[in-house]
Amino acid sequence: MIVDTGLGLPVTRARWEEVLAGLDEPVARIVVTHFHPDHVGGTGHLHDLTGAPVYQGELDQDVCRRVWGAADWAERAVGWYARHGVPHDVAHQVVEEASRLHPHVRWPLRPETLAVGGRFEAAGEEWEAVHTPGHADGHLCLFGTRTRRLLAGDHILAPITPNIGVHPESRPDPLGDYLDSLARVAELRPTLALSGHGDPIADPAARAAALAAHHEERLEATVRTLQAGELTAYEASFGLFGGELSTHGRRFAVAETLSHLIHLVTRGQAERVEDAAGIRWCLSA
Repeated sequence: MIVDTGLGLPVTRARWEEVLAGLDEPVARIVVTHFHPDHVGGTGHLHDLTGAPVYQGELDQDVCRRVWGAADWAERAVGWYARHGVPHDVAHQVVEEASRLHPHVRWPLRPETLAVGGRFEAAGEEWEAVHTPGHADGHLCLFGTRTRRLLAGDHILAPITPNIGVHPESRPDPLGDYLDSLARVAELRPTLALSGHGDPIADPAARAAALAAHHEERLEATVRTLQAGELTAYEASFGLFGGELSTHGRRFAVAETLSHLIHLVTRGQAERVEDAAGIRWCLSA
């Protein structure tokens, strides 16, 4: 079983060819944890190389179609960023940079659906698909029911923290989703987490608790930032992440700032203000 596939770059395909040549058995299944380009982008190449069926969650399939398969995605994204205070020239730079990935995303056009809670056998173990939204709406982890290993995608990472952001297609409260998903991992008590980036995590429940604490601190910092008055997400991102970011980094900063602003609204600590000029945020009276 292959879980996630990297970007659809020629160098990635060449590396996969080396890996596949060294396997004792053929690949029987390809699983995509979520639609981000560094996880789904090489899926088409791997399907071509192995002939193995591709499995992906139904919600994630829908997001793939709406992001990677939509001709108007860039136009919609520019307008969306502008509504959140990103200057138009910066918004165009952000979207243009993100759009460069499109040619390297060979997402699965006709995957098999991996249902939430669905179970299957692979590598001598039964695996359960666990829905862990937050980093991506349709994110799935695979939980080994015998060894209690967690194939975690980008749900739990160390030492970095997964980006929990808002985008034009996302669910209403990604950070709320993520905090709930972290609690779900703690309930599963995995013995080990194998993530999409970084080394294996020996105590996934402890790492989940640390990530939840990190976001509580970030929520407190967001409240302090809003003490300056009514702000756009773009303006607030400078208070939370500073000013020394690349265009790519600012895109992630705005998206994550938005997730914290929205979650503060759900907690009754902040308010959303929208008019013809755009969308701003302030502390609740």
